[in-house]
Amino acid sequence: MSCPPPPVDDLLLLTLSRQGDVTTSTRTLSFAFYRTIAATEIVGSAHALRTELWVCDAETAPAKRDSTVRKLCVMQSEPVPVERFVKMRNEKGEVFYRVDYSLDMTVTGGAVIYEMSMAKKGGKGGMADTRGQAGEREKVGRVEVRYE
Repeated sequence: MSCPPPPVDDLLLLTLSRQGDVTTSTRTLSFAFYRTIAATEIVGSAHALRTELWVCDAETAPAKRDSTVRKLCVMQSEPVPVERFVKMRNEKGEVFYRVDYSLDMTVTGGAVIYEMSMAKKGGKGGMADTRGQAGEREKVGRVEVRYE
């Protein structure tokens, strides 16, 4: 009996569109994410989130990075007030922040606009609740994309 491969941290499988799909400026695609940030990485009252986006064109993505995987781009948000993050403590007593956000992508006349959304301040939840329904969200800034 074989064992399934171990989970890969930050493995994200997305199909943004299929060949022939129509994309318009009235259609925004949103992808929910969360990340944790050590308190020692936070300097000041705002923090920009930096993410490397890796892609694989193979039919089946590998369980770990190999020669079929390449870096597509580096995405960096505008600085977000740290008060929007959830302060937590791990079992070792170390302080860290959990950041729940979505990356919203809108195609507009040949360009793609990336923005970050978070739970509306004072609103209910950020990501889907236990019934799978999203809480109120608000844009917190644009995301700069540098293709590699």
